[in-house]
Amino acid sequence: MANKTDTIMSKIDRNFWNSLEGMTLAEVEATAIGFYERWREGHAKQDFERLGDCLIHRAGLLNDGFRLTDEEFERFRAVAEMFIEKTAMMHRNARRVYTEAWERLKHGEAGDFTDFNFTASIHVAYDDENSVLEIEDESGSDYVKFAEILFDYYSESRNPYAGGVSWPMYHEPGYDPDVVPDDAFFRDLFSIDLDESGENIDTTWHMWLRDRFPRLLEVPVCHALHNLFDHSHYSLPDIIRIDDVWSEIRVEWQNFLR
Repeated sequence: MANKTDTIMSKIDRNFWNSLEGMTLAEVEATAIGFYERWREGHAKQDFERLGDCLIHRAGLLNDGFRLTDEEFERFRAVAEMFIEKTAMMHRNARRVYTEAWERLKHGEAGDFTDFNFTASIHVAYDDENSVLEIEDESGSDYVKFAEILFDYYSESRNPYAGGVSWPMYHEPGYDPDVVPDDAFFRDLFSIDLDESGENIDTTWHMWLRDRFPRLLEVPVCHALHNLFDHSHYSLPDIIRIDDVWSEIRVEWQNFLR
């Protein structure tokens, strides 16, 4: 089975990737920090892309060296529970907020606005070193610095399926008075996160973990966390150190002139 790095390789400049292949973790991280600082200063697309290549290779090195101690297993469980809790909370509140916005337009209580955009998402947060749980290991990685870099990288890319900063993300682009936000509407909107009953959070999103770390099948995993380890440049050692996660719901009111 192709691993995570193989899956992403088709999008990578292979010449630059080959130059990374012979580097140690410390060298890859130093190279990544260099591109990060250049990108922050000049916002050049090539620097951003090279940074992404470094982050992919760094995650591969860290995952290859990850041995999943009992302490790390329990920490993964705690992070998984946090993401499940955040997903459930977002669903409850997103349903309420969307319904309230729909009702305001339905009954002409939104002033001059004729439409709205709705988004709901979960984010990995980084404020400072306190956003990263301290766990000793032998990798030598600068986890705090790379928590900052990963946060900035995904804040810039704004592409949920390029990485792991914003999952799940629901976007309902238009108001339709004939599409009532009832149980069926929300089951469809949130279907990627719900189990077959449509009532509970689906916690079977283990995917890549099945082959690499079968012990983690014991831990319930929701879709939001799956996106981090399957579709982002966060390594498992990065993930178990996540200590700040927030949920966000936005309603953007609109008026179109035709």
